[in-house]
Amino acid sequence: MIAAMIARLKSEIPDLGNRVQGAADLAALMQRGAVPSVTPAAFVLPLGIGAGKEDAMTGAYRQNIVRRYSVALCLTSRDRTGERTLDEAESLIEAIVAALVGWDGDSEAVGVLILIRASLIRFAEGVATYEIQFSIEDQLRGTS
Repeated sequence: MIAAMIARLKSEIPDLGNRVQGAADLAALMQRGAVPSVTPAAFVLPLGIGAGKEDAMTGAYRQNIVRRYSVALCLTSRDRTGERTLDEAESLIEAIVAALVGWDGDSEAVGVLILIRASLIRFAEGVATYEIQFSIEDQLRGTS
């Protein structure tokens, strides 16, 4: 799903260019104490899986789950007040939401991506980072 989300953001939001990457790329930046050198940049991250009620029957197992993902959007502040950055952030957040909400990721998931929240999570070294969280309902299925 993460690779599909990255590809979708690259194709649907030209303003991001090819600056959409995964968790490993963000981890490498953080390990060096660095920020993206060119912005806007986005990083798609897995947030985890929430478990729901299971439905075990003879010979079969089914459990509802919710998969959660995050898009970390990084923007450089281009003016002293940060007003232009806020305008750019709002526009890009709306574009990210529009590109992902209602999309199933071309997967066999039960549901579609829904928006959980979007918020400013960090402002350091002239870079504002916004987190846009999504979830999608799915099921675990198997035989016992």
